[in-house]
This record gives sequence, C-alpha cells and structure tokens, in this order.
Amino acid sequence: MINYNLPDTADNYTHRSGRTGRAGKAGISIALIHLREQHKIREIEDRLKVKFEKSRVPTGREVCAAQLQRFVDSVQETKVEETGLAPFWPAITAGLADLDREELIRRFVTSACRRQLEAYQDAPDLNAVTESKTRTKTDRDKKSPNRESDHYSFTRFRLNIGQKDGMHAKRLIGQLNELNGSAHIKLGKIEVGDHSSSLEADSRYSQQVLNAFQHLMINGKHVLIKVDETRPNRRPAGKPAGKPTGKPTGKPTENRRPAYAGGKPEKTTDRGDNSFKKKNKDRNSPWKSAWK
Repeated sequence: MINYNLPDTADNYTHRSGRTGRAGKAGISIALIHLREQHKIREIEDRLKVKFEKSRVPTGREVCAAQLQRFVDSVQETKVEETGLAPFWPAITAGLADLDREELIRRFVTSACRRQLEAYQDAPDLNAVTESKTRTKTDRDKKSPNRESDHYSFTRFRLNIGQKDGMHAKRLIGQLNELNGSAHIKLGKIEVGDHSSSLEADSRYSQQVLNAFQHLMINGKHVLIKVDETRPNRRPAGKPAGKPTGKPTGKPTENRRPAYAGGKPEKTTDRGDNSFKKKNKDRNSPWKSAWK
C-alpha cells in the first residue's frame, strides 16, 4: 500500500493500510510525505504504537541506473522471434554492418532508454534537507542577540482550531519547524483555547508562517490562519527599543511658566464655603432623586 497523501486521522490510516494484513498476511505500507506531514507520522506512531522506518527518495541518477538495469535484464530474457524476423534479417545486418559491437550497444541502449534518461538524469534531489546541528563561530556570531539585525518584533496570528480539534502548542511549533529555514523564526507567546489558538512569530517571517498552515487539515477541519489586526506588533521582552524618535514632549525647565499667574497660593484649612456649596449641590442633584 502506497500512501501518496497521509489521511487526517490515525483511524483512516488503519482502515486504508490495514488491507496489507488481511487474512493473516503481512504487507508493507509506504507513505510519501512532505515536510509539513511529519507531525502526522508522529501522531500515527503514538496512536497505533508502530514505528515508521525513514527511507531516502532515490535520486535521478539512481533512478536511471535502476531503469537501465531493468532494461538490460529484459534484453537478456527476450526470446528471439526467428520466424517473424527472418525476411528482414538481411536488410538489418547490412544496415548495421559498419558499427562495431560496442558502438552498436551504445546506440541501441540510447535509442531504447532516451526518455528515461531525459526525465531523470538531471532531476533534483527530493529528499528533505535538514539544517546541520553543528555551527561554526561565524554562525553563532550571526545569531547573537547583540547584533543590530536581531532587533525584530512579533506579529500575532490567530487560527480557527483549538484543543477540541486536537491542536496543542507542541503541534503548532512542529508545524513551523517542518518548514525549510524555519530555525531562524523566533516565536513568542502561544495560546491554545478550546476552539481557537494564537501564536506570536517574528514579523519578518509573517508570510512563511501563513504559508505553513495553508491547505492544512486537522481531523477533517480546514485550518484557517490570519494576522490578528487587533493586536499591534510588539517587541520581545528584553530587546532594546532603540533610540527615541520624534520631538521631545514638554518644555525645558528653565523656560516653563509657573502653573499660577500670581504664584502658588498658600494652603488653607478653611473650607466652609466650599463645603456648603458642595452640600447644596449634592442636595439638588437630579441623580440623588433618581435612586429614591
């Protein structure tokens, strides 16, 4: 059984791939997956208590070698049709008389396998490229938090899936980690509710984050992601805010005028007039009668 696309649930995978083991027989289930589907492999392994064995996708050169070997084997197993070709042998041998044995073989193989060679000889490597864990001092310097290029901000994203849909923080992070070059994407706060989730990511990679969840389905539900416009971008904690910009507010101390034209008045404890006015004001207030 070859799974070109993995099903969304482990139960569907069991139903599909279980056909290889019917009637007490054993079989092999092969899954061709994209980087974005690695989390499905882990979920199936955890749910069904099985272990997938990772294999390489053959390169174009390896495919060509296998195709040519198959052709050679088929030639060796071919039975010559003496009766049907007998009338044509004189013309065939005369037309190929000028070619020696090696040249004849080269031309014969090229003519028979031209299409396979053109299709696979320069084919790109389809195997997932993982970033090396070994970093040089130059690489570490480039990722140093003290570098000016590391001054970034977070953008908040909202998703229409939550815990009730089988989403959790580890799965959100795993989905981003399966992107090529995602090791450079810094993440901030991650919140997972019952039916929705949110995460913060480096604003410089906003489009990559959006692309990571495009065409993704979880438990039969299409995942939708968008930038949360209600939350402005924020700087990560501990990051310098940079030099202040714009004009300073307020006036210089030496040029300020006093708050009172005649100077600050002296304090007094006589509040008789003010208290009387306040009491009268409260007594006549329409709000007081409204509560009766």
